[in-house]
Amino acid sequence: MKRQIILLMEGADRSGKTFAAQKLSKKFNIPIFKGTRAPKSAEELRIDRSVRAQIETETIYEFLKQTGYSVIIDRFFLSELVYSKVYGRPVDESFIWDIDAKFADLKAIIVYMDTPIDVIKSRWSGETLVKFDDAVKIIDMYNRVIENTKCKVIRYRGTRSEDTIRASIKLS
Repeated sequence: MKRQIILLMEGADRSGKTFAAQKLSKKFNIPIFKGTRAPKSAEELRIDRSVRAQIETETIYEFLKQTGYSVIIDRFFLSELVYSKVYGRPVDESFIWDIDAKFADLKAIIVYMDTPIDVIKSRWSGETLVKFDDAVKIIDMYNRVIENTKCKVIRYRGTRSEDTIRASIKLS
């Protein structure tokens, strides 16, 4: 049986998560699942979505555990934690860290888009939902949160090729 690969794409808005996920999807022939529905307005950024996110996350975990399928998830539970903290939404941190441990047991790898702030700023013109000042807070929060995950982390600054990421995954 082919080894299960679970890649969790995390990072701030405009960091290149979706672009990198698409490239990795083609390279590994693994489908992409877009994580929790993005808010449609700035007001929605502040609405409590924790129960819905927990149900979705647990369901995805159980599905992957039972099937052994490989997947690339574009934005997932660490995003929920980061954005909840930045926007003052309620979040059950014990749930986040419990699910993190479960995904670590599945050998999930977080591909953290550690994109330099000047690159993110250069891509910001099309962003209407998140203010650039919030992006700085989001990046800071990701850098704090990413240190606590039990999952393997690959920090991707846009300088690694997909082959380098592939080699990192094979070695894990």
